[in-house]
Amino acid sequence: MRKINAALVFVLLQLIAATGHAQGFDLTAFARITATDTRNTFFFLWPRETDDAPYTIRDGDPATSWKIPDIGQSKLTLDFMPFARKPPQLRSIEAEWGALPQGTVVIRTSPFCGSSDSFDKPWPDVTQRLVFDSAVEAGCLELTFNDPKKADLVELHVYSATGGNVPSIGDLQLTELENAIRLTWTAGENVHHVRVLYGLNIPAADWEDVLIDITPANDSWEGPRPLENDMMAILIPETGDGQTGELKYINVPARESATLPSSGIVEGFYGRPWSHAERRKMMLLLGRIGLGLYIYGPKNDPLHRDEWRTPYGEEEIAKFVELLELGRMVGVTYSFGISPGKDMEMEDEGEKQTLLDKLTPLVEGGFRHFTLLLDDIENDLDEPVDGALGAKHAALADWLLDALEVVAGEDIKLFIVPTVYSTQRQNAWPGGSDYLDAMAALDSEIELMWTGTDTFSPTLEAADLADVTARTGRAPAIWDNEHATDGGDAFHGKVYLAPYENRSADLVGAVRGVVTNPMILGAADRLMLGTYADYLLDPAGYDANASLQRAARLEWGSELDRDLALKLVQTHYGSGVHGIPGVNLPRNPRMDEAVADFQQALRGGDRGQIIANGASLLRVAADMATTQDQMHHSGLDPSLVDDMQFPCMRLTHEGRNLLRLLDWAAAKMAGEDCENCLDDSRFWFGAALHDRYQLSLGRVALFSGFLQNNAPDDIGFQAPDIAEPMANPMPGEKWIYDVSTEADVSVYGLAGSQVIDGQIHWTPPHSGTYKAVVVAENGDGWSYLLLNLVVGEDEVDFDDDDTDDEDVNDDMRDDDVSSDSDDDDDGACCG
Repeated sequence: MRKINAALVFVLLQLIAATGHAQGFDLTAFARITATDTRNTFFFLWPRETDDAPYTIRDGDPATSWKIPDIGQSKLTLDFMPFARKPPQLRSIEAEWGALPQGTVVIRTSPFCGSSDSFDKPWPDVTQRLVFDSAVEAGCLELTFNDPKKADLVELHVYSATGGNVPSIGDLQLTELENAIRLTWTAGENVHHVRVLYGLNIPAADWEDVLIDITPANDSWEGPRPLENDMMAILIPETGDGQTGELKYINVPARESATLPSSGIVEGFYGRPWSHAERRKMMLLLGRIGLGLYIYGPKNDPLHRDEWRTPYGEEEIAKFVELLELGRMVGVTYSFGISPGKDMEMEDEGEKQTLLDKLTPLVEGGFRHFTLLLDDIENDLDEPVDGALGAKHAALADWLLDALEVVAGEDIKLFIVPTVYSTQRQNAWPGGSDYLDAMAALDSEIELMWTGTDTFSPTLEAADLADVTARTGRAPAIWDNEHATDGGDAFHGKVYLAPYENRSADLVGAVRGVVTNPMILGAADRLMLGTYADYLLDPAGYDANASLQRAARLEWGSELDRDLALKLVQTHYGSGVHGIPGVNLPRNPRMDEAVADFQQALRGGDRGQIIANGASLLRVAADMATTQDQMHHSGLDPSLVDDMQFPCMRLTHEGRNLLRLLDWAAAKMAGEDCENCLDDSRFWFGAALHDRYQLSLGRVALFSGFLQNNAPDDIGFQAPDIAEPMANPMPGEKWIYDVSTEADVSVYGLAGSQVIDGQIHWTPPHSGTYKAVVVAENGDGWSYLLLNLVVGEDEVDFDDDDTDDEDVNDDMRDDDVSSDSDDDDDGACCG
């Protein structure tokens, strides 16, 4: 039987302990986390999503925190209901602070977000755990900060009360996929989440298992097949208070080997490294899609690069080893990268021994694949990039390979990233070609990595690699930066979710593999990563757009969740090969096309086409304005929703802007005027200026200018009436809302809803506050209604909940943002 590594045992025990403390189960990982605002930290412009966002309070990284606005009142909300069948019982709260709040902190709980408070008291000492006198049933937890000054909340833990409920699952079934499996089951009412492990199919007393995943999905899970035979999937149901139920087992079919063993990803970007949890998720996806290599090399891990001489601690090594073991189980090689080139005396025996000592604990932990990264060091060197430097680098790599094999007592695989890693660099430095010629001295087993014609290669084909292959005596492995967002990402945040493109079919036969250095947003990367596997498996038959549709829908969850994931990639369409080189901002194609069609119709003057195309743009705007709320109430992985919260703020602001611009156009076409519409449009335009993430830069502003310079004529526009709903929905019960119009009706923000004969039919999945937009269209005009539905409350409250509307985080059914009070009602909009 295999002997499980001691370090892995340590990590598994830590994972078990994390859910088995006396204070109960930590529910923070299973919450939707939002805040009214985040303090501006980057040149006083905006917060950075990976460093300052509210959801960094659960990433386990002490260097990240929610930066609370200094003055006024700010709220942090944890909504547990999207992943809970019923409100959990809360026992205690504790926090870790980078800087303590100076004002009061008030704790409020409620059965669900939007309902009346069940607990409302100040936190007397935020440095101490707050323990409720008795368990509080709460699907929603809110922390209110009053004038906190420069407070930083690093981590927050919300523990459940322990209880006696026993969870159970039944009807466990397995479906075989190409490199993966799908498990389905029926969950009892007490199941909050399920742990999935793989273990040897041997007597229980000799079990050896590896934690694969923890899934809040209550009825299904998809994951990679193991490489080993005789494995079983072990499912452990758990309640919201950490109580476990009867284990379920099912045999799991193995696959013979990794499909693409030398292709995968390199975590090699500048910026906040991924969390341990995100690396686990990435490892599982690689196994599912057949990519077999994960290279660890984040530039901003100081112990990887700037402080390469400093050893990793035992806990850090244990986490690396846990990922290594997980990769071995699912067919992904974990390559440990080290980058000593900035200041290493490469011919000094003491320096070389320091490097070996640094890597020895990794070898002893089981690592047999390493990457020596010598990229981006030219500005730190006192010598030119030429043949002499190349000879030193080649000699260091050869020595390191031999030394590691002595420690391991067996073969080691080594990759090297040279300082000259592209054709552009080869040609830019006088000694660039000589440097590459020196790489021919590398041991024949060492793989050389190459980015292509440039750091960001706009195109790549086999002919582009002929020279580097001839000079180094080996076909390179491609380090592809097509989806990297760390270059020039200071002022314009980018989400690159377009498919892998502009790589010829003959490239695959000319390389040893392809690894992508993707976006800093690790969870969002998973939406497009499958396109790399599709290309590598069938480069001649590769269909980029069809591949993207498959890749986005690999996210686990319901069909509605997968549809939402697909919409995210179709909305944030970009990569390093799209747009203006060096900028390459992503586009929102659905918005671009709808705006262009409406403008064309206005120019043409055909009344029917104007109304039809205007209604199409209205539907796109309504969908944009509700995307954040759709994510909130979905079953999508919390880390993915976290990644997309800041980017989708742009959709909210521009969606609201478009709605008001269409109100102005509708008023003009009805022979009326709506100055408030333009005031509101300018407000939402100002709100969007605060967004770091960009989509179709300037498109809405240009559209606004076009409308005002080409005011539509009076064409007898008549907006159809939309009736307000008479009652709020209840969770799990069918709700029928009669819109009372003969127009065509559509609704956005209520996942799974259907429109039947002018009625909206919807069964809410859980309690909470839902923001939606109802759109109506007929041959004479269009209209829309903004809804703020509190699912679980009997009566509809159509009043705005603010004294004014200067807060960009105001509810969807707000009054005119230009008004001084909330005594007007413009929820039904049409111009």
